[in-house]
Amino acid sequence: MRHIIILPLLSFFSSFSQNYIREGVVEKINYTIKLGVGVNANDTLLYKSNKIWFSDSMVIIEAKVVFHPNDNEKSVGLKYPVYKFIFLDLKTMRYQDYFSFSDTAFVQCNYKTTGENEFVEWRFWRTGLHDSEKFDVLGDTLIHGIQYTLLKTVGKEKQKAGIHEYHYMRCNVPQLIFHIRDGGIEQNFKGCKVFKYEMFSEILELVDGIEFRFLSDTLTDYERSIFKQWSENAKTTDIPLINSLDAYFRCGPEQSPLIPKDF
Repeated sequence: MRHIIILPLLSFFSSFSQNYIREGVVEKINYTIKLGVGVNANDTLLYKSNKIWFSDSMVIIEAKVVFHPNDNEKSVGLKYPVYKFIFLDLKTMRYQDYFSFSDTAFVQCNYKTTGENEFVEWRFWRTGLHDSEKFDVLGDTLIHGIQYTLLKTVGKEKQKAGIHEYHYMRCNVPQLIFHIRDGGIEQNFKGCKVFKYEMFSEILELVDGIEFRFLSDTLTDYERSIFKQWSENAKTTDIPLINSLDAYFRCGPEQSPLIPKDF
């Protein structure tokens, strides 16, 4: 079975205001859709969702691996099993990996990211102003009962390359610490937030998207107990500090008891 890891790589943060929700659960969704004509048109090539719990400056990420069936296997489509849970203290930018979502679980890996040049797909608190891009407001659209304001990024270079970018924005909603790259949209629309981003490639005939869905503005008592214990573990663990690449090999899906060996 072939598999691909999609790691949640994060950027740094600054202090957040009292207007932000301080705890809760969100769902992060990545998807790729094949467009065009023929038998494969409008096929969903990827649809992976991860739950993310947050409490003040602490985050727990449900990490999944993407499994591709081999060509000679009868199974069709991708599978996305959970292989670990990642605890991140945003104040120190240190991570600890766990193989169960429990306040009695043991730290498996203790690490930091290797540097600022890593690809950052999404981010937590803002670190300053983004490079502003030009965009057109296309109007309101309703998706699954949720109203968004749709904006399209405007740029000659992207048009020449056949790239079209769309941002789906909501206003007058609770503010979260999570941010999708928005090209400066949230700076221009105060009190609004981009919850969904799509990039359409004419050449590849693909749509790549990322979306945040807000699930809860509170944690259960058990979830709070996990944050409390894992926060303490982060301070006291004697597991050696390594980099994120080493952590991938030491605490990846091949080492995880959550993934069956014959999967």
